[in-house]
Amino acid sequence: MPSGREKRFVALAVLILFLFSCFTFWSITDHRSLLSRLEKAQDELSVSIGREAKQQSEYDEALSELPVVREKIGEISPLAEKAESAVSELKELRKQLRQEKKRLEKLLLQPDGQAEEEQ
Repeated sequence: MPSGREKRFVALAVLILFLFSCFTFWSITDHRSLLSRLEKAQDELSVSIGREAKQQSEYDEALSELPVVREKIGEISPLAEKAESAVSELKELRKQLRQEKKRLEKLLLQPDGQAEEEQ
């Protein structure tokens, strides 16, 4: 029959093995969790790198087209200024025509005697 000292030793050994098993289980699950977070971070990083490359290529393309766009703007600007001045002239003419229309309407609505006096 085992003595009290042997029982304590067996109990201590079982306790140590249990604690070691718990630590091993915890470390394995924690390791897997870290690995999954690392994989997720790597995926996000690769997506981010892809986006950056796409944005850089779009920027480079826009930058290469800039001289052509500036040239087109140079060609269009005089036309736009002419069109703007034509619009201003037409608005002024429209304003004058409205005033003339009001004057003529007033003349038509006045009795005949007054209309002849004003002319």
